[in-house]
Amino acid sequence: MEFSKAFDKVDHHKLVHKLKHMGVNPYITTWIKDFLHNRSQPVVDPSVFLAYINDLPGSVKSRVRLFADDIIVYRTIKSHASTQSL
Repeated sequence: MEFSKAFDKVDHHKLVHKLKHMGVNPYITTWIKDFLHNRSQPVVDPSVFLAYINDLPGSVKSRVRLFADDIIVYRTIKSHASTQSL
């Protein structure tokens, strides 16, 4: 997934919720929420996007590897059901 395209697909309300859940200071989450209101931008520093996707490995049934600006989701395909799970 390319970060420059991924940021515009992030649900900003979910992002702010996740930041609050991670314990980010309420003043900072409010600032981020205000900053993101009606905004899209190219990603130069993906740290906020990384916070958004950080829980992805625990949310899917497939294996996930996060490294720098790459996300890899994979699993061994043994049946049609395995394909659907992926």
